[in-house]
Amino acid sequence: MRNIQAIIFIILIILCPFHCYGVFHSNFVINNIKYEWSPPLPFNQVKVVGVASKDITVTDLVIPDKIHYDGEEYEVYSIYERAFENCSNLKGNLTISKSIKEIEERAFNGCDGLTGTLTLENGIEDIQGAAFRYCNFSGDLIIPNSVVSIGPGAFRDCGFDGNLVLPENLTTIESQTFENCNFTGELIIPGKVKRIEGAAFWGCYGFTGELRLPDSIEEIMYGSFRNCTGFTGQLIIPNHARKIYGFEGCSGFTGPLIFPESLEEVGEFSGCTGITSIHINGRVSTIRNSSFENLTNLKTIEINAPVLTIDSGAFNGCVSLESVILPASLTKIGASVFIPSPNLKEVTCYATTPPDCYYDAFKEFDGIDMSQYPIDVPLYVPASAIEQYKSSTGWSRFFQAYPIPGTEISPQDITLSNDEITLFVGEKEKLSAIVSPDNTTNKTIVWKSSDESIAIVSSDGTVTAVSVGTARISATCGTVSATCKLKVNPVTATTIFINVPDMEVYVGDKVMLSAKITPDNTTDKSVIWTCMTPDIATINSQSGELTAIAPGVAKIMAACGTVTDMATITVKPILATSVTISTEDMTLVVGETGTLTATVRPEGTTDKTVTWGSDNDAIATVAADGTVTAVSVGVANITAKCNDVSATCKVTVNPVIASAITLNAQNLTILIGQTEKLTATVLPESTSDKTVTWASDNEAIATVAADGTVTGVSVGVANITAKCGDVSATCKVTVNPVPAATVTINVPDTKIYVGDKLTLSAMVVPDNTTDKTLIWTCSTPEIATINAKTGELTAIAPGEARIKATCGEATGMATVTIIPVPATSVTISTDDITLLVGQTGKLTATVFPENTTDKNIVWESDNDAIATVTSDGTVTAVSIGITNITATCGDVTSTCKVTVIPRIEAPIDFVRKGNGTSCTFIVMMNLSDEQLAQEGYRFVYGYTDIQGSEHIMTTTNLRYCHTTPEVYNNNGNDFWVYAFLANDDGTIVCSTRRHLDGRIDFEANANMLSNYLNRLANIYNPENWITATSHGAQITLPCAENAFVTVHAINGTFMFKRNYENGIEIIDEITSSHLVPSIYIVTVSCGDTTTSKKITIR
Repeated sequence: MRNIQAIIFIILIILCPFHCYGVFHSNFVINNIKYEWSPPLPFNQVKVVGVASKDITVTDLVIPDKIHYDGEEYEVYSIYERAFENCSNLKGNLTISKSIKEIEERAFNGCDGLTGTLTLENGIEDIQGAAFRYCNFSGDLIIPNSVVSIGPGAFRDCGFDGNLVLPENLTTIESQTFENCNFTGELIIPGKVKRIEGAAFWGCYGFTGELRLPDSIEEIMYGSFRNCTGFTGQLIIPNHARKIYGFEGCSGFTGPLIFPESLEEVGEFSGCTGITSIHINGRVSTIRNSSFENLTNLKTIEINAPVLTIDSGAFNGCVSLESVILPASLTKIGASVFIPSPNLKEVTCYATTPPDCYYDAFKEFDGIDMSQYPIDVPLYVPASAIEQYKSSTGWSRFFQAYPIPGTEISPQDITLSNDEITLFVGEKEKLSAIVSPDNTTNKTIVWKSSDESIAIVSSDGTVTAVSVGTARISATCGTVSATCKLKVNPVTATTIFINVPDMEVYVGDKVMLSAKITPDNTTDKSVIWTCMTPDIATINSQSGELTAIAPGVAKIMAACGTVTDMATITVKPILATSVTISTEDMTLVVGETGTLTATVRPEGTTDKTVTWGSDNDAIATVAADGTVTAVSVGVANITAKCNDVSATCKVTVNPVIASAITLNAQNLTILIGQTEKLTATVLPESTSDKTVTWASDNEAIATVAADGTVTGVSVGVANITAKCGDVSATCKVTVNPVPAATVTINVPDTKIYVGDKLTLSAMVVPDNTTDKTLIWTCSTPEIATINAKTGELTAIAPGEARIKATCGEATGMATVTIIPVPATSVTISTDDITLLVGQTGKLTATVFPENTTDKNIVWESDNDAIATVTSDGTVTAVSIGITNITATCGDVTSTCKVTVIPRIEAPIDFVRKGNGTSCTFIVMMNLSDEQLAQEGYRFVYGYTDIQGSEHIMTTTNLRYCHTTPEVYNNNGNDFWVYAFLANDDGTIVCSTRRHLDGRIDFEANANMLSNYLNRLANIYNPENWITATSHGAQITLPCAENAFVTVHAINGTFMFKRNYENGIEIIDEITSSHLVPSIYIVTVSCGDTTTSKKITIR
């Protein structure tokens, strides 16, 4: 049986989410805020996704922890990314409740209308990047301890003018998190933070107190606190810090700046004008450019870390500098490191080899170049290296170099009596140190504690434990040191004794308890108080304040560490001293009730239970809560009693009279001749005489019978009154005419086409209906419209038109079917179109009749391999051939023939070669001569004269052409060339036409060319004018027009020209008798026709 129950329970758990999801609203709006559910959220959790309308101003927005919608309760889990981004209509304060776990990226970014306070309740865990960037909050920013992550720029440029409190579980402060905020007061970084990213607090100049960095800090990155000018006091660098940057312009810090032994990198302290000394320890190898620039109050620099390089300007502008101590590891000092330094008093360098040093590293001031002047400041260096320093660049400027005291016999090692010790708080132990070699000149030991809040050490090595924790005690002699690890344990309590007060404790009293702890030097004397009987008393766990709640014995426990003590305190009750009733005299009528209340004194009485009683229940009774009920006429006394004290109230009961009369209707509407019965109710129910009289103020309109039956006589209004004793009630009776009962629309049995008009009619029943006026409406206005008064219907589109006729309250419905107007014909804009391969053309189609309902055209090609067509009639030529394009509308079609012809390459350049005598034109192509010949290319050379007439000089398969000097030298002629191909069917395809000046005509004159070629074909073939011979060329031309022969050398040089008048047959021979053996171009022209050939003279 138990197994069956378990199986049923599991099935219910599985099915419940599906059931709940079935009724879940995935999106909804409450108070203009949009909420959304989406996986993987549980079904009862939602997230905030923004405002429903950005036009609505929302003041003092509160994101709640729970909402209710459609009978369900939902927990608000998160605020979605960019939910309220740039919502300028969010005003005033903002409160985010504890159920919110995530505030996602840019959730409130740019909400500059939020000028009030920001309240984040404990429970929020993750605030993501730029969540509140560019808001204008005021007051404090208290981030609850539940927050474990804050994204980059989360509060950048957010205003605030109060304190900043950070959560204790934060481990990293991301970049730009609080950049340019206006916080005041001190800043405490929580104890778990290890890293502060770049620009985290950049420009927060409003801080006015100390900056407290916890011992957990390891890295402070670039620009983190730049220009936080308001910080005051000493800047204490934590003992575990490895990288420290980002304090540029923090001018408020004062006193020494001490870097710990853990330090690896340091920089960005320029402008910290209040720092008086710098002590660099740890493992730093480089001090970067300008790291400590313009520390105007800096007097001492002590570098104990193994620094190799000090870069240029590292301490530039430290005008108060007096002492510089440099480490033995140093190898290089850059330019202008310690200038200007007018107050410099001494420089100490422990390096045994002089570091590379720029000549201007020290002692330049007042704009004077001191590179050629000695430095009158003592320089202390190892004794063995004095001569090297005197001859080294930069160091040789020092007036005198002195040995560092004790360098002759320097300490090499130091050994402590203990490497590790453990003490209790307050305990002391003396450490001793042995310096070697034994003959070290100066064995002075400098003792130091790494954390004097944990332990201090005296000059003789005596260590005193101050508080619980760990520290390192270091002993330093010269440049060597040794450390002892110290652990300080707390002094624990051994006994605790509760001091019980000698006094009576009553319910409601508060008593402060105390306890004695031994020994007296117990480190932590904090006491944790617990009450084992919380129903008797409660106690503040920290202060020990006890609050008595109820009579009894309270058991108290006090604990300090692991020791405890128990005590008991007796709590006594507070007794009543008097009872008063809310009134001493009460008057009721039979059946009426009244309420009495009793007040018990004193206010803190432990048991305030009151007992009520009546001395005559036949007249009046009283309930346990003080409610009095009048039973019959007479007088009775009601008593309230608490413990041994009581009070009495006199109750008088009177008879019942009619107080009101009500009708079942205040307004009544009937038709002429219709009857309706009214009913009167007399109150109270117990009224003695309930006789009712009826009357009408206008019996010509309506009458009323003794039983309340009203009859309509004529149209109008009458008032019917019912009266009982001195009270009455009235009903307004309206008598109306006879209305219509039914309306029937007469629908004609005819076809109705789109655009037709038709007047409808209807029959109204009954015939004696007073007003038969009809109101016509159409519920499908996209199908048809109707005149509301005349009933004239206009057909608009095909479909079922739903018509309603209304007469008064009666309506009639009918359906009229509208038929579309069909197309009878389609006409395409052209019957025939010719395109080049790849070219497009646009066809349009016209549908008839003009009022055809559906004019949609469907375009199709018979052969998509030759030409395609798009839905808008755009035709694209694909390949050479002929196909048909069809336009279809409904059942009618139209066709266009499409002819696709090949595309031809165009000339890429056209130049003239000649000097006025040699008259040659040359055309450039992308195709070789072989390709041109293979594909059948020919060229048309011509010109357009100043009057605009076009002339063809020649058509040839050659890429050059000669003409006469008269044509060639005429500046008014515009010369041009284009290529063409002649198809087998006689059609001609022309390329674009190129002019000498580079212009391109996108359509060559194909008709002109076709006419020209036909004319030539009818007369003669110019290819036969020049015939090659064995040693030259034979010219034969039966020319009917003026003609001439010109000869040019192959390089274009003009050789000679012969002219012939029209009608003379030319028979000539070009041989070596005319020209020296070489290669020539012979051109023969007849009218507008020219042909050329290349010949060889042997």
